[in-house]
Amino acid sequence: MRKGGKTMRIILKGVLILFVVAMTLASMRVQQTMAADTTFAYDKSPNFTLTLPSWDKSPNTKNPDSVVRLAADPLEVTTLDAGVSVLLQEKPFFKYMPKYVIAFLRRNYDATGLQILYERDIKLSDGTPAYECEIKWNHPAVLLYTYYVHAFKDKKVVTIAVTSDEQIQDTLKKYPLSLKFK
Repeated sequence: MRKGGKTMRIILKGVLILFVVAMTLASMRVQQTMAADTTFAYDKSPNFTLTLPSWDKSPNTKNPDSVVRLAADPLEVTTLDAGVSVLLQEKPFFKYMPKYVIAFLRRNYDATGLQILYERDIKLSDGTPAYECEIKWNHPAVLLYTYYVHAFKDKKVVTIAVTSDEQIQDTLKKYPLSLKFK
C-alpha cells in the first residue's frame, strides 16, 4: 500500500509541474499580446508600413519571400508573417490567390483538410484594392486557422498572414489590415 501512495505522489507532482508549465506559457502569450504595437517600414519596392504586435521575432520560416515573422508564444502557435513576392501574372490576380495559398500550405507545412472559410475583395485603409481570405487547415499536430491579406503593387504581391489555433478574431486581423503603401 505504501508503494501505491508513493507512486500517486510522483504522478501528482508530475501533473502539478505540467500544470505550472502550461499556465506559464499561457501567461506569456497573454502578456505578449498586451504589449505595445510597433510600426514596421519596408523600404524596398513596394514601400509599405505595417503595424506589428510586439511579439518575439522568429527566424524559423519556410517562406523565402518573408520579410517579417513574429510568434506570440514559444511554441509558435500564433504567428504573423509578412512577405513580398514577384507577381507572375497580373490578371486576374485575386482569382488565383486561394489556389496559391492552398498549394503553399500543402507544400511547406504538410497541410491537409484545407477549407476556405471565406474570401473577398476589400480595400485597405489607404484605398488600395486587396483580397482577404481565411483558411482552416490541419497541420500534422494541430488544427489551425490562417487569415490572409494580399495586395498588389509595383508588379509584386504583399502578403500578410496571421495563423492561430483559434478562428482569427478582429484583435489579430487588425495587423494585416494595417498594411499601407507609401
